[in-house]
Amino acid sequence: MNVLGLYDEKNDRTEGAVMALTDWSRRWGHDARFFDASSLAIKPCLGCFGCWVKTPGTCVIADDGRAFVEALYPADLVVIVTRIPFGSYAPSVKRALDRSLPVLLPFFTVHEGEMHHVQRGGRCRRLLHAPYGDYGPEELETFLGLARAHCDNLLSPRARRRFEYGGEPETLASWVAWEVGA
Repeated sequence: MNVLGLYDEKNDRTEGAVMALTDWSRRWGHDARFFDASSLAIKPCLGCFGCWVKTPGTCVIADDGRAFVEALYPADLVVIVTRIPFGSYAPSVKRALDRSLPVLLPFFTVHEGEMHHVQRGGRCRRLLHAPYGDYGPEELETFLGLARAHCDNLLSPRARRRFEYGGEPETLASWVAWEVGA
């Protein structure tokens, strides 16, 4: 399995998460790659759809967003560790995710009774979210709705159990293992 991790910034919690998920991946023979979104030089998506029309599957903006999307293509599992300011992804994570449009095709399919884009190459990735930090119940509820919608957009099964990352790396790795059945 190819595991891709995206986290918002380097701090004790995210470094612990990366170490625990790297160890878990190695134990199970998975390949893992992690991105610190705050260190990526990613410009905002232009909304030009050049990744569909001009350069199918590749963003027209030449920056670190391309490297992130290239790592996203072979990923079977994507784990996002992020603070949730105002119930959303951290800005650096959102910018990276906004630039992942090239993994979709400009065609539609019905998923869970809703219209969603077809995945390029027919790949369906498993997407898991691990929110952390100081947030209230309203922010968490807003984020969980956003996470569910993001899973649906990628045709990913939703998490079977809600998880809030309190900074215990092994608990995060155990939850990921439980979610993927490893």
